[in-house]
Amino acid sequence: MSQGPFDGGTRPAGSPGEAGRGAGRAWGAHWSGPWSTDVGGVVRHRSSAGFAGAWAPSRLPAAGPAVDGVPRTDWRATPRAAGGTAMTSASARLARAVVALALATTTGVVGASTASADPGPASTGTETVVCRGDLEGQEVEGDVRVPTGRACRVFLSRVGGDLLVDPGGEVRVVASTVVGDVISSGYVRLGHTVTVQGRVWLDDAYRLGTDGATILGSVKGRAGALDLYGSSIGGSLNVSALTRVYMSGVDVGGWVNLPTRPQASLQLSDVDGQGLTVRDAEWLSMCEVHLAEHLVVRNVESVAMGYPNDDGGSCMGRRPGWGLGAYEVSVGGSALLDGNGTIRLRRLDVAQHLACVENDAVVLDPGGGPDTPLVTAGAGRRGQCVDLG
Repeated sequence: MSQGPFDGGTRPAGSPGEAGRGAGRAWGAHWSGPWSTDVGGVVRHRSSAGFAGAWAPSRLPAAGPAVDGVPRTDWRATPRAAGGTAMTSASARLARAVVALALATTTGVVGASTASADPGPASTGTETVVCRGDLEGQEVEGDVRVPTGRACRVFLSRVGGDLLVDPGGEVRVVASTVVGDVISSGYVRLGHTVTVQGRVWLDDAYRLGTDGATILGSVKGRAGALDLYGSSIGGSLNVSALTRVYMSGVDVGGWVNLPTRPQASLQLSDVDGQGLTVRDAEWLSMCEVHLAEHLVVRNVESVAMGYPNDDGGSCMGRRPGWGLGAYEVSVGGSALLDGNGTIRLRRLDVAQHLACVENDAVVLDPGGGPDTPLVTAGAGRRGQCVDLG
């Protein structure tokens, strides 16, 4: 694991963009190179490859204060390792002049509220843009970072690197593309026609929300809540420490693994995935969920599957005239229901084995739905599910 994009966080090893962009770069509120600018609310940092010779920058107090954790840097003469030679005062002044010239000729400007492009030539180096307002109609070659306590809106833009959200930061992305990863310890909302070509990493994030977004990679980590609507995830969904999960109209290419906190509630409606594991929740409601492989539910206080309940469950609002497909939970492999409270089943179709072990109660409940309750298991039933209809 390597240092993450925010203080105290970690960046998963092997994540896209770690090699090359990550080498020699400090993340989050750390110093990000030998020079930085803060103009109109957006800070751009540039690499120091061209100045790695006899002298290196020291992060020393500058005349102005830090802004949102991004320190303003100053240049001081710093001797080389043993064996080097001391720089004269004239040479030091010359070095500072060279840096000042580089600043003037290579640094772009993006406004916090208007995000207007710099009329000068396009940047040729990798850059990190710190967003404190709107980033609209932009093409950023490097990363975009949202600092603690700030909100950023990315609209009609392309982020060539990663989208980084510090603890307490918030970003809403609409009609845009993120080429790298989304790495968050704050709140991320991915709206309509948003594509994340990498993965989503949640480092004790507050919440992840999607509405019509496409994530080509996986979603992993720790977060307080997931609110996923009408979206697709190309890889797996593996998020822990949750207190609330709401998924509706979501396709997941891999497994869905949701170990939660004891008070958590989960509603899954119109969800497709390879398999599903849910553990340690207070309430789980599943309606029109289709799994290619297996289902495992452990230590959940209340479970409802294919049950058109009127108490806020995932089948709420569905009508008998919609047909059985609007309620059924189908499992292409086997299903294990182990150590739960009360389980209410209405429409559950398991292709292989159905095992119900040490649950408080397992009951068939029509719930006012179409036709009669039906639970099937192609290779047989075990435990408490043996006598179910």
